[in-house]
Amino acid sequence: GRNLLLSYTFSPEILGKLHLSNLKIYSSVQNFFLSTEFPGFDPESQTTGTSFGQGFISAHEYPKPRVFMLGLNVSF
Repeated sequence: GRNLLLSYTFSPEILGKLHLSNLKIYSSVQNFFLSTEFPGFDPESQTTGTSFGQGFISAHEYPKPRVFMLGLNVSF
């Protein structure tokens, strides 16, 4: 998989002390891990508009970005 999601939901004891009904913190990373011997940026890149060009090195494509996200879900 390319994506990773970690989350933690706080216990009812902590929620009661904070006067909350729900508290969840999460972190997500897209394109987290790619292990390949492909010499180009991305083994899924295409040089043409068809799938026949898939796997060939393309000098005009950028690698897929790695995206980091943090989030907080709070209910009162």
